[in-house]
Amino acid sequence: MTYEELLSFYEPRGILNSDKVALLSRYCDILLEENRHYNLTAIKEVPDVVEKHFFDCLLPTLSKHFVGKTFLDVGSGAGFPGLVWAIAFPERRFVLLDATAKRCRFLEKVVAELKLNNVEVVNSRAEEYQKRNAFDVVTARAVSFLPILLEITAPFAKDGGLILAMKGSKADEEIREAKNAMKTLNLELAANVEDALPNGDPRSNIFIRRHGEIPAKYPRTWAKITAKSL
Repeated sequence: MTYEELLSFYEPRGILNSDKVALLSRYCDILLEENRHYNLTAIKEVPDVVEKHFFDCLLPTLSKHFVGKTFLDVGSGAGFPGLVWAIAFPERRFVLLDATAKRCRFLEKVVAELKLNNVEVVNSRAEEYQKRNAFDVVTARAVSFLPILLEITAPFAKDGGLILAMKGSKADEEIREAKNAMKTLNLELAANVEDALPNGDPRSNIFIRRHGEIPAKYPRTWAKITAKSL
């Protein structure tokens, strides 16, 4: 996919313009340069980054459920989706949370070079991060099976806020497996928006709403979470 094709799809939908695409292009250049020194992404060609990262990350922004002013990206990695959203929505605030220091240094480099003043990078494990009940939307992309993902993300959402899980072809199965986690954490399924990349790869963006208090014991330690998920 080219940047022109990305723009032609998202500009009429009010998501991108030429200035934002220029920032995405610079982001891609930094990503591929830094990727030569340490592994940030398995995707190493510009057209693939444009489609499999940029196009993909922007798909959930088309949903009516993508609302709010404050966003937390858990396990942000190389900045997907949080940095892409920060470029597309400069009026909103984004926290990028990652446990790996070298990834956080990369994120800080991109934020500095692109002069993004709506982004904070935090080097922390999710289960140790202290800002409960603080965000309108909490997201995670390619992070853990849904029951585990919900335990490590939901406590950061405001009551009435949303958790957005970005998944592939097995979303329905994961939703079924997460029923107990949703009950335990006072969550309910708002929507499962099925879509696809231009190459045909399926995508599911699962919006889950918090509707009550989450017991203070969640999230548990990572060892307990992985030993027995909700």
